[in-house]
Amino acid sequence: MRKSSTTQWKLFSACTPGMENILAHELSGLTDAKLECVEGGVELAGDLLDAAGLCLWARCPSGILVRLGEFKAKSLQQLYTEAKKITWSSVIHPHQDIQIRATIKGSKIQRTENAARKLELAIHDAMRGPRRQSHQRPKNTITIILRIRNDHVTLSADAAGLPLHRRGYRKATAKAPLRENLAASVLVAAGWDPQEEALADPMCGAGTFSIEAAMLAQDRAPGQTMRPAVIEWPDFPRKGWNQLKRQLEEHAPTSSPRIYASDRNQGAIRAAISNAERAGVASSIHFQQCSLGETWDDLPDGGLVVLNPPYGKRIGEKSRIHGLYTHFGKALRQRYPGWRVAVVCPEKSLAGRLAPGIQEVTRFKNGGLGVGLYLGEIPKEEP
Repeated sequence: MRKSSTTQWKLFSACTPGMENILAHELSGLTDAKLECVEGGVELAGDLLDAAGLCLWARCPSGILVRLGEFKAKSLQQLYTEAKKITWSSVIHPHQDIQIRATIKGSKIQRTENAARKLELAIHDAMRGPRRQSHQRPKNTITIILRIRNDHVTLSADAAGLPLHRRGYRKATAKAPLRENLAASVLVAAGWDPQEEALADPMCGAGTFSIEAAMLAQDRAPGQTMRPAVIEWPDFPRKGWNQLKRQLEEHAPTSSPRIYASDRNQGAIRAAISNAERAGVASSIHFQQCSLGETWDDLPDGGLVVLNPPYGKRIGEKSRIHGLYTHFGKALRQRYPGWRVAVVCPEKSLAGRLAPGIQEVTRFKNGGLGVGLYLGEIPKEEP
């Protein structure tokens, strides 16, 4: 990403709680801005063009927000008064539709719907003054995020306009899919280097791990098909968006990674291939229908195995889950001895059945269930 050169804002790169340090590691390779990990994401300074660039190139965030203002408010009237002081014309066009998402915790203001209505009134009243000329009324709705914690109000605008995990390629799904940005975060946390390591995704499901790995290896922008909402804001530099588009169009894939995706379910393989074709990376992934312990003819001697096995909830029976993981561990030792392994599962006791000495990197929620990310090495010989 380029260095900022215009009006600076506080940007917030949101992520699943627990993934903040992993996100910060990725962002450190995209920007030279100072990064600060906070609950649920990473804060940094940047301009609106930087916000658009993050929407296009960052793999781990779930969203990119632009901070508009922070203040104390112990009543709805105080919320209205302080919110009205913000220069809303920088991000909202006259007569543009507004959606407000409000969350409140530990505040004298208790009802989110009342707070949202009061904020919307403040925005409308603030926009009644002298206005710049607008070419036309934008068709899109701008989303304003109102967050109140212990009477501290934070107002932000959604720069992306949609959740960033929706890359656009995953039309076909399999059981218990991992969101695209979480799959990318697992690869970043594992330190996977496509120039040095192969990657095996032997329970590929819809192919999310493999597709994200191929996009990472080829340095493809995960948001290459999107138009971030921020480019429609009044203060966004129009020439800057043309520059970003040219960079996307001129960018060429940088490598041919060794990625092996398999699943015992034929429907899952069909879904994974279909998704990979939409992402433009199908030719970079070797697909095969087979079980975890079956043999690939040309599998390298080492690399990284990524797994998102059944959790024993929703899929699989809890009473059988330990035996199932023991079976998985035996299959891994037979097929991938000496490989590194990254696994998402609920408990260390389960992960340890795959690789003794495996370590928990972080905990987060996937589909509302608490899980951990574990990294280890598959033994070369069965203990």
